[in-house]
Amino acid sequence: GASPIESFDIEEIKLIAIASDRQQSYAMITLPDNKSYTIRKGMTLGLYGGIVSEITRDSIIITERIKDYRGQLKTKDTILKLRKEEEE
Repeated sequence: GASPIESFDIEEIKLIAIASDRQQSYAMITLPDNKSYTIRKGMTLGLYGGIVSEITRDSIIITERIKDYRGQLKTKDTILKLRKEEEE
C-alpha cells in the first residue's frame, strides 16, 4: 500500500522545481513513470522510508535509515539538486 512517491528509489527521482510561501517550502518532483508530485518537509519519500528533512532554494535533503551489511541501522542523507537550465 505504498504511495507512488514511496515506490521508487530516491536515485530515480528528479527534482524539477522549488517554491515557497510564508509558512513553508514545497518541491516538485518527477518519478520514473513521468508523473509529478508536490512534496513538503516531513513527507516520506523513496523505497526505504526516507523523510524530506530540508528544502532549500535549490535542493532537497532526504534522510533514510537503511541497514548496512551487518544489519546495523545507518542514517543516509541524499541531496537532490535542481538542475540548472544550461545543464539540460
